[in-house]
Amino acid sequence: MADPKYANLFGIAYDQPDVYETDDLPEEDQDKDLYDHSSIGNADCIERLHISAKDALKTFKGKSLVPRNVDFSDRLSKKIRTGYDARSGDWELVGVGEKETPIQKYQRLQCEMKELMEEISALKETAKDENAKDSLSFPVVDTQLEKMQKQLSDLQLEESLGSELISSLNDPQGAQYKKMLAQLQTFNVGSSYNHEDSAQADKAGHLADGLVQYQMTLRPGHIQLEKTYRLTELEQRITKMESLIGATPAKLGRLGGGDRSLLETAQLLSSRAAMLDPAQLEAAEARVSALSSKLDHVAEKTSSLTGSLDSEKEKKISELYEIAKKTEHLSQILPQTLERLISLKELHQQGGEFAKTIGELESVQVRLSANTSKNKELIQNVEENLKTNLSIVKNNMDSLESRINKLVSAKK
Repeated sequence: MADPKYANLFGIAYDQPDVYETDDLPEEDQDKDLYDHSSIGNADCIERLHISAKDALKTFKGKSLVPRNVDFSDRLSKKIRTGYDARSGDWELVGVGEKETPIQKYQRLQCEMKELMEEISALKETAKDENAKDSLSFPVVDTQLEKMQKQLSDLQLEESLGSELISSLNDPQGAQYKKMLAQLQTFNVGSSYNHEDSAQADKAGHLADGLVQYQMTLRPGHIQLEKTYRLTELEQRITKMESLIGATPAKLGRLGGGDRSLLETAQLLSSRAAMLDPAQLEAAEARVSALSSKLDHVAEKTSSLTGSLDSEKEKKISELYEIAKKTEHLSQILPQTLERLISLKELHQQGGEFAKTIGELESVQVRLSANTSKNKELIQNVEENLKTNLSIVKNNMDSLESRINKLVSAKK
């Protein structure tokens, strides 16, 4: 507990965090002056090295150090102190029965000469206790070896033969390929080709200028043999699969694939096997335990709810549940369908009004057709009456005309 004599002092804010002020810099900025190159200036006592990584890589690329017989000590002995032997390039020895190229033979001789020099220098150290004849022969051999090594070093095949010839010796197949491409480029088939010249050249037994003769050979037996080998190999693989899995539908049904193919069944089995991973099993067990607890809770709630319901209501609830279960796959498309129906509401209303208008037009058309049939009957009746009246009027006119004629004849 705080000392009560410091309580309720003036100028102390009890509802705010404590703040301590200092003139020092933060920790991350305290050592900034030590690494400030601008403060150093162009001092002569400091040497700055300008090293280029690219130049160093070019200098030491393809080099290798040989640590054998390396001696950096200052002991006094007749053996020559040697450091690292830097060798560049990859030297390869040909296999048994293969022919060496001149470059490979030159490199092999250089390597063997160096190994021989190293062995002679080692023997010179161990030959002190041997007879004088052998000890006198080592300097002679040493001088001869030095002369031979100097001759090899003075040979310099790379400079005397040239880069093109050395590349052809190292890769004879590539050289032949380049030579063939150069020969093919010299031919001008499109400009100098003539059927008559080629026919005359064939009769004479030699090729015409600008033509290339080639010959293709085909072995049908070899192709048939390859096909037979592939079919045999495929049949063996099918037999092995049938022996492992089975050829009958009953045996294939044990895999749980149903009517699926072997590839789909294998993928299904691999997915099931992946589920047996301990990490996934622990997660599945946790989910199952959580699900079982939720199911127990749901069962308790359903038992408490269904205790007061009668059998008819329970039957209706079960029927509704079955209907909801059957239409569960439609629940994903119901929101889209509802949005579509809402967007088409106005169009449906216009379509309904249009259908209503068409119904009214049909009713009007029916009434007009009924009136038309009635008018047609009336017109027929009028026509018949007109015909009868016209016949009566004609008869009357004929009788009137006969009477007039009679009166005229009687007056004369």
